[in-house]
Amino acid sequence: EESINDDVKSIISFPMLLLHTLRIYVKEKTDIEINEKKLLLLFEKHFFGDIDDEMAAEKIMEFFRLLWKVRWYFDKYIIKKRRSYKEDIHFIENARIKDGQITRTDKENTDGFTLLQSILYHSQGAATHYWLTPLLNKMLECDDGNRDKDGKLYENYLRKLDNYCHGHVKSEVLPKERTWIFMTQGEMLLDDKEVEDCLSYLDEANGTAFRHYWFYKAEFVLWYYIKSQDKLNLKWNNKEIELKPLLNKFRITSRNSIEHISPQHPEENESNKVTDPEIKESFGNLALMSVSMNSEYSNKPYNQKRAKFWDSNSDRLYSIKMALIFENENWNNQICEEHR
Repeated sequence: EESINDDVKSIISFPMLLLHTLRIYVKEKTDIEINEKKLLLLFEKHFFGDIDDEMAAEKIMEFFRLLWKVRWYFDKYIIKKRRSYKEDIHFIENARIKDGQITRTDKENTDGFTLLQSILYHSQGAATHYWLTPLLNKMLECDDGNRDKDGKLYENYLRKLDNYCHGHVKSEVLPKERTWIFMTQGEMLLDDKEVEDCLSYLDEANGTAFRHYWFYKAEFVLWYYIKSQDKLNLKWNNKEIELKPLLNKFRITSRNSIEHISPQHPEENESNKVTDPEIKESFGNLALMSVSMNSEYSNKPYNQKRAKFWDSNSDRLYSIKMALIFENENWNNQICEEHR
């Protein structure tokens, strides 16, 4: 753990927290839109409609009691953000007050619950974060003040929630409706057709049209798989790099630019490249990164990108997917297909 300053920020505004709480409050009757511009209108509708003042006052007190609990779970288990070297990092903090001073600590190592929340924060609508409502509701239902002993109860719930609400490609049911269904009708699973559609989608040559969510998701799946292994080493410059310890410091940061590993327009004399047009636009030949990093990589040949990646990633990985790609000395149609 490390002590941090009082520059910690919430991932949502207080009006948004009020709306998520209201969504829980009315869940048995209806669903509401998370829209700060409609905050007063929504509260007017649900608390000051065709009811007398006494009943309105009672409902308001019920809501405030619920809000107190929601805020407690939100502060305890939902990620916060802190600025660090030109980027926001996410963590679940522990806050203690002693002698009038607030001391905050965050976990030294990344865990799955923190990582998955960070992925959803970056990949889902910043003005809504509908996934938060069922997660907070789950905590209220448990209402024991603590996660289970191994700390996996909320993480496992969030994994199922994420799969059902975001792991689809053709469904007409939007995440807003899916999160409400998941919250009110039980822990739903994708049906076989939806799973097949996902696999087919990831097999397509979509290039930069791939949803950013799937790159974030790939990082989580790879992180989760490698953490479960005894040992996994990668090779770079005749050295073996043990991957598992690097995962303890792995963070998901904002990434909004899709880069081709083998350039779209390579130099004519470049032999280390993907030549098949479909494979070049496949998920295996793509990586999600920041705009600044994309500019650095630009149209550089594979070997230069590889050297640049490992020069800056020997202590902390930026991308697990890219690490597995750049382990390869060569990059061609066959190797790219195997990676995909």
